[in-house]
Amino acid sequence: MRLLVFIALFLPLCAFSSEWRNGDIILLPLNCYSCRYIESETGAPFSHSGLLIKIEGKWRVTQSLGEVKSFSVNEFLSMGRKGEKALHIRAKYLKSTRGMAKDYTENFRGLPFDSKYLWNNFDLEGRELLYCSEFITKLLNNYLAKKLVPKKMDFRDNWEYWYNYYSGDVPQGEPGNSPADFYFSKDFLHLRNINL
Repeated sequence: MRLLVFIALFLPLCAFSSEWRNGDIILLPLNCYSCRYIESETGAPFSHSGLLIKIEGKWRVTQSLGEVKSFSVNEFLSMGRKGEKALHIRAKYLKSTRGMAKDYTENFRGLPFDSKYLWNNFDLEGRELLYCSEFITKLLNNYLAKKLVPKKMDFRDNWEYWYNYYSGDVPQGEPGNSPADFYFSKDFLHLRNINL
């Protein structure tokens, strides 16, 4: 029985692994309370995103949640809501990704998560706080011929929730982005759905 479970979980990802590329993104319906509000607000079925990078010969999904760090593909996908789908996408205007792993390790790994979802937010030590899609945009822009730009954030659909979340200081209209921006952008190819 254990072998069947292993085969069912591992083989589909092995088939995908030959098709991963540095800079690919996995969009994920994360299993958390605020995530449903993010998805509702943005009109997309995804509330989290991770960036694929080959680090020391292994595919890792780099993400900002708690802090910027990396996970195996299986670990990352296990954070999604069971019975739903993740989406593997690729930027159309990606140049050479040489040096991406080093860039991640030296400039992003270990930076704290930004629970306020504010663009260019820093802690008292001067470290940049990053949320998932902000981290991806800022790292990926170093390798894109056509840069990703933040948009004005809109919290109106779930204003009461966000008003409470931000203690009355909702960053309505401030620059930012979300996994939905990758999902809806014509600058990304939708490659495959991944069952969770």
